[in-house]
Amino acid sequence: MREGFCAAILQLDPNICCVTRSTDKLLENAQRCQPEDDNAYVSEEPNEVRFKVRDLTDGYHYELTGNPSYYQLTFFINEEILSVVVDNTEVDIVNLAENIAKLARIQQNAKVLARREEQYPVNRVTEARIR
Repeated sequence: MREGFCAAILQLDPNICCVTRSTDKLLENAQRCQPEDDNAYVSEEPNEVRFKVRDLTDGYHYELTGNPSYYQLTFFINEEILSVVVDNTEVDIVNLAENIAKLARIQQNAKVLARREEQYPVNRVTEARIR
């Protein structure tokens, strides 16, 4: 089975509860299994903005919001919104955010390469002889 982008992010840290990626044409979600009585989605919305980061070089920005129960990292990457809900335990949120941004950058670069290959197909050599 091919792993999705959200599932790959979910594997970065055991404290990540849920990852959602949305565009105007796509909604992808991955979440950890939770016992029925242990709901990661508290009815409270994240109401405290902790910090905002803008990376002008790579063209993305993200913000950290939260409440007493959980943190939410929201990334704005090109036309996508990536939301990562993290259990409010001891987690290095800055390092986690950087790792998510790196993974998003790798995925974005892979999309660009795939588009170029569709535009300019490459003939692959499967067998070669040297004389």
